Amino acid sequence: MTMSTDADDRAVWDSVYDRWSPEELPWFGVTFPVDLAEAHSMVGKLSRVLVTGCGAGDVVAQLFDAGYRNVIGADLSAKGIAHARRRFGDRCFVVGSTEGLAASGWHVDVVLDWLVLHHITPERLIAYLSALACLGDTVLVGWLCGDVEQTVPSSVKPDGVVYWHALERVLSAMPRHAVRMSHRFDIAINPAFAGLAIHQGGVLLGLQRV
Repeated sequence: MTMSTDADDRAVWDSVYDRWSPEELPWFGVTFPVDLAEAHSMVGKLSRVLVTGCGAGDVVAQLFDAGYRNVIGADLSAKGIAHARRRFGDRCFVVGSTEGLAASGWHVDVVLDWLVLHHITPERLIAYLSALACLGDTVLVGWLCGDVEQTVPSSVKPDGVVYWHALERVLSAMPRHAVRMSHRFDIAINPAFAGLAIHQGGVLLGLQRV
C-alpha cells in the first residue's frame, strides 16, 4: 500500500472542514483531561507546549483557560487553522504537519497529541511517532483504541476508517521515551454529529525521554 503524503492528508482534512463546522464534528466538546493529576504533573504552566493536529483549536483554548500560556497549536490543514484563528484569535496557531515540523527542527518541552493517532494509517505510524519523539522530551499522546488492533468505520473522513493501534506497537516505536503515565479514558461522541451519544474508549500515555 502506498504511504500517504502531507498533500494527501491536507486534502482530506481540508475536505472535512469544508463539509462540517467545528461544532458539528464528532470530537467537538471532547476535552483533554487537563485536570488529571498525572498529566498535570508532566506539563508545567511555563512549559512550551505544542498541540499537534490541533484542528479548530479547542484543546489550545482549553489549555489557555487552565492557565498555560506558552501553547502553540499546529495542523496541516490551513482550513482547520483558519477556523482556529477565527474562533480563538489571541492564541498562537501555525500551519504544519507533525512530520514537517520535526523535519524542520522544531523542539518544545511538551508535545500534546490528543485524538489524532487513530487517524494515522498503520503504514505511517512509526514515522509519525518518531516525529512526536523528535519534537518533545515529554510526549502526551491519547488515541481511541480497543482490546485488539483493528480498522474501525468512520463517517468523517473520505476514506471512511480510523485505526485502533495497539498499545504495544505505539510503545515499541518510541524506545527512547519511558512511560510515566498510562490512563484509560472514555469519551462521548458529539451528539450533533452522530445523532445519539456514542461512547468510545482509548488510552492516554505520558512519555518522557530517558
